[in-house]
Amino acid sequence: MVSVVDARLGRVAVAVVLALVAAVAVVPRAEAAAGGAAGGSGPRLVVGAPARVAAGEAIELRLALRGVPADLAGYETDLRFDTGSAEFAGVQPRKGNGLRALGRGVVPLSAAHADGVSLGLVTCATSDCVHPGRGRAASGRAAGSVPLGRLHVLPTAAGLLELEFAGTRLVDASGNTVRVAGPTVTVQVGGSGSLLAAPGGAVAAPVSSDAVAAPDLTLDGLVGHADVMEGALEWVRLRERNAGDCTGSSPADVNRDGCVDVADLQRLTTDATAAATLPAAPSGAAGADADVILAAAGATLTVNSTGDGRDAKAGDGVCKTSSGACTLRAAIEEANAFSGGNTVNFGIGTGLKTITLSSRLPTLSDQSGPTTIDGYTQPGAAPNTDPVISNAALMIQVVGAGEGSFDGFTITSPGNVLRGLAVYNSYVGVRIYGAAADGNVLEGNFIGTNAAGTYAAPVRVNGSAGIINREAASQTRIGGSSPAQRNVISGNAYIGILTYDAGTSALVIQGNLVGLSPSGGKLGNWNHGIDANAGVNSMVIGGTGAGERNVISNNGRGGVELSHGTGVKNNKVIGNYIGTDVTGDRVTSYSGNLTHGIRLEDRVTYNTISDNVIGGNTGSAIKFDNVSHNTFKYNRVGIGIDGRAIPNTEFGVYLTNHAAKNTVGPGNVISNESAGVTLTSVADTDFNTITRNSTFGNVGLGIDLAPIGRVTANDAGDSDSGPNQQLNFPVLTSATTTKVAGTACGGCTVEVFKADSGSNAYGEGRTYVGGATARGDGSFTAAVKLRSGNVVTSTATDTAGNTSEFSRNLTVR
Repeated sequence: MVSVVDARLGRVAVAVVLALVAAVAVVPRAEAAAGGAAGGSGPRLVVGAPARVAAGEAIELRLALRGVPADLAGYETDLRFDTGSAEFAGVQPRKGNGLRALGRGVVPLSAAHADGVSLGLVTCATSDCVHPGRGRAASGRAAGSVPLGRLHVLPTAAGLLELEFAGTRLVDASGNTVRVAGPTVTVQVGGSGSLLAAPGGAVAAPVSSDAVAAPDLTLDGLVGHADVMEGALEWVRLRERNAGDCTGSSPADVNRDGCVDVADLQRLTTDATAAATLPAAPSGAAGADADVILAAAGATLTVNSTGDGRDAKAGDGVCKTSSGACTLRAAIEEANAFSGGNTVNFGIGTGLKTITLSSRLPTLSDQSGPTTIDGYTQPGAAPNTDPVISNAALMIQVVGAGEGSFDGFTITSPGNVLRGLAVYNSYVGVRIYGAAADGNVLEGNFIGTNAAGTYAAPVRVNGSAGIINREAASQTRIGGSSPAQRNVISGNAYIGILTYDAGTSALVIQGNLVGLSPSGGKLGNWNHGIDANAGVNSMVIGGTGAGERNVISNNGRGGVELSHGTGVKNNKVIGNYIGTDVTGDRVTSYSGNLTHGIRLEDRVTYNTISDNVIGGNTGSAIKFDNVSHNTFKYNRVGIGIDGRAIPNTEFGVYLTNHAAKNTVGPGNVISNESAGVTLTSVADTDFNTITRNSTFGNVGLGIDLAPIGRVTANDAGDSDSGPNQQLNFPVLTSATTTKVAGTACGGCTVEVFKADSGSNAYGEGRTYVGGATARGDGSFTAAVKLRSGNVVTSTATDTAGNTSEFSRNLTVR
């Protein structure tokens, strides 16, 4: 029996007695086949998992509860696995979720950590937890069998991977909980390998308590969405740092049991009401100084102190700490307390001022109107005017207590603007979180470095980032097309920009320097420059308009990564310089990203990569790794804007590990690489179309179907297998100035190119000159315009989309 305090009624509510009988069911991939659970009538967590996956293939886990008591409202669990052998690849808490199907709104929870991932959800009794009171009422009560959703884990090593679920708790709408023992699942990765054991570690248990905390976490006089988000963020932050949930005092520990868990969050969600009207900003207060009053007209606060004190009386209309100053912290507290838009300006004397934080700043949580925090109002500050680098004069620095400490800014509401700030030495510089956090803007900032652009994190801190945008926070704009909007996002202890989770969409990332100093020098992020995964869609990174390109260079891992799940779709990476200097003409000793320029990984689909310049990277310009239906076109690979050689270390374009149905072309220029387009010998790396590109000056083949490093000879009947099904290349039989003839696979599309002048007898195809469709017997004739003495080559593409290597060259007669 669990005893908790009902915060609304002020009485102790006794939970329904729930049998703590837990069972484990590990089932084949089809969840309908679940069965074989141990006996018992109590609730149990059931995990559907495949018995075996190929190396590099994601493991899908389907979670469900059986024997659920009435009025289930939420759950949490901790999935532990060897993170050196696998990585968390996303969760879909809404897809197939039984609570959502009953009309309950879902607030998802997930946090990757050093030993795996914590996940769960809480719900509200309407279909909309973001805007309480607007959604439809729930149509039923959860009981019996309830599907919870799906999550994916991507193995990176062969062996018997152990996946252990621990610390599972169920919660009803009042916050009453019951613990459920979790299953341990094993999945064979590849054909063999040793046991990849899940790490140990006890899950802390809450202490018994009848105390209750005020659920108004934001201190704005309301219990609403902002408080739910505060609780969710505390849950996430504790687990991200692998600190566990029972760490002592926290405002989010609503039931005062020493832990921040799903019980606290469910109580907050249940208590949240339709957002009442915040009070209007008063026009003044008796005895208040003019420069610290939150005026009704314009609602502007002016920070006049570098201190970090809290507001003496949040909500009284006066930005003033107990010492009489208006600090940034106090200004945000006052801005949150009143309806409508607010502006925070700076007037802290003149010149560069540093605000050193003792803890993370209050969350920008007011949904009644946005807040703009404008560092360019500090005397002496000026936005960037340079079209290529950043000459911005920043005069406000917001400094944390170390990359292993706490976040700087947090946003859970829409339309806020952060401008003209240097934010650094924090765990996360700016965290944008939740479905209500739409349309926020970060422009003209330095994030990860100081106002001089010289600071860089001294050590790597896993999970740290300059910017994190997640949990359906959408339409965020980072940078922009004008020089004044350019951010420098460099020097961070892990990732520059990290965005993920289902429902996160329509981000625009333009005009920034990511991994370089304001002047274009060395100032890399420790990991990826930009990392988007697990549900992010319809994002634009860069653009072809003036000022829209990003320069993404000198990062400690990849430049751009799109990864983890078919929900990562319809994104565009356009017009950027990746691995080069700021001109796109050269590479320097430091400009290259330390793996691939761009990597598409783990099932992402329907993304477009176009018009970029990619060079100088330690890996390939782009790697397609177990992905499908993506397009790579009009890029310059290994060659600068002015034609200068800027080779990548590995391949130009690299397709591997079940990459299928992707399109390379048209319009790519691929030069100076070890090979132009390479497909490795992994089963099902098929149906990839390579069309109308210009490949020349590469060391190896223009198109190389494994085995790598040599021409793959045609075979009779074309019955062999391998990447792109080892499609036979055409055989050219004659070439004149107007016609090229030969044989290929029947019905195949033949593309004819003027060949590179190099020594390779098989291509490369430098200039597309014409094409034809082979007849049923394989014969074709392509109309061309050539000169006598030109050398031609060709490719074939079958109706399934497979493209061959280049054919043997033939001289025009």
